[in-house]
Amino acid sequence: MRHFIAYHNVERIGRRLAEGDPHGVDTKKPVAQLIGEYVWFIEGLGSAPKEYFLSSLFVVTDTGPSASDAFRNEASGPGHTFVPPPRLNDLSWFQELFRSVAHFSTGLQEVTEPRLIEELTCLANDAGVELSALSEGEPRRPTRELDRVSLDDAQLVFERLFSGPQVRRECCQVLADAIIYAHETGPACWEVTMFADAVRLNVGQPEVLFFKRAEVDLLLDASLVQADDGALRAYLSPPSVIYRNGPPQQIRAELPAAAVSRYYPTLRAAHQGFMAHAAARKSASPFKDSYSHGVILYLRQVLEVPVPAPAYFDEESVVSGSPHSTGPESRAVLGAGHGDPMINRLVERAAVSLVKGHYNDEGWGVSSVEQQCCGYDLECRRGAEVRHVEVKGIRGDGYQFLVTAGEVNRARDDDSFWIAAVTNALSAAPVLRQWSGRQFCADFDVVPTTYRACIRNT
Repeated sequence: MRHFIAYHNVERIGRRLAEGDPHGVDTKKPVAQLIGEYVWFIEGLGSAPKEYFLSSLFVVTDTGPSASDAFRNEASGPGHTFVPPPRLNDLSWFQELFRSVAHFSTGLQEVTEPRLIEELTCLANDAGVELSALSEGEPRRPTRELDRVSLDDAQLVFERLFSGPQVRRECCQVLADAIIYAHETGPACWEVTMFADAVRLNVGQPEVLFFKRAEVDLLLDASLVQADDGALRAYLSPPSVIYRNGPPQQIRAELPAAAVSRYYPTLRAAHQGFMAHAAARKSASPFKDSYSHGVILYLRQVLEVPVPAPAYFDEESVVSGSPHSTGPESRAVLGAGHGDPMINRLVERAAVSLVKGHYNDEGWGVSSVEQQCCGYDLECRRGAEVRHVEVKGIRGDGYQFLVTAGEVNRARDDDSFWIAAVTNALSAAPVLRQWSGRQFCADFDVVPTTYRACIRNT
């Protein structure tokens, strides 16, 4: 199947696309070859800078002469009108699409780049539209009951909710971030449940996070909301009392999944504030029976980090070899009291990943030497320059971390030694700061926290 872009300029034509026929296009170009192909209608609104929206999609089944004197031909067919239409300006791939069709200046234009076709398809899927069945009605649903401990079933649910791999990962990061915060607040206070077409996170009684198709809903402490962005305010409800077990004034955010990476950093403190109130009112989840461990397994797989399970769930009870067994991962034991080491590992991995990306972006070659016990984590080379980088991941925003005696000695003696500290490592907006060994010795006080005791010879 081939894919074509049609453009509707609201200011020039004088009406919105939906006020006419959103599943038909007039053009001066030949249309016979369009039978059976997809047409994506993008709508431009306003003056410079214009806002662009994906307004409709249809499959061409009919062609013929145009009824308009300004065009020669028309093509039309069954399709879908997006309500509301997804805004395209902020999507990372849109500028590439914009350039590939000559800024919409040449009329009906074919898109041939597979990545752009995939991204358009993902937007349609997020709206519940399957390209192969535009006229067949509702999207498919599973024909059997979900297995809530199954990694496979969790993957199917998340792929149904968020079709684009990048958007899916960003939404997984938001959910993992919320779970980790809830677990630190109270390891038994939270519960996550998956349904055929939704995922929810409860902290105490309140449903603090809810995934539905192409949307992420969050509950916020209204006193902590800072929404200077007018576009963000459009997604926020007026302050009210939604749950008695929450803060005095609460706001619900209903974010498009594609905008989560843009807006969640601004809302994160308010979301955590709501969870803190909810956890303080009820330390044990009332929804333990619906806990879906498959979601945790899926988050671990996608993010490659050890997201914790709640304290009341014994992973050893997951039976290996069941029809939906998830292998050795499902047999790891995570009981009460084991949350902190897991979170520490999560922080460390996130920090190392960010530092690797930073050095790669700066043109360095990066080798991981963590397993070689040489006193630092990464060896970075750029031309003749070498850095021995020790990474420190920090959950909060203060620069306090543990160093070994060997690391202190390297800071003093190794001219290539650097410390890279990442604060807020698990958030959507981590911060990297670095010190050379000499700078570290000058800027930090090193305080002994443990001693080695040796019996005296008598």
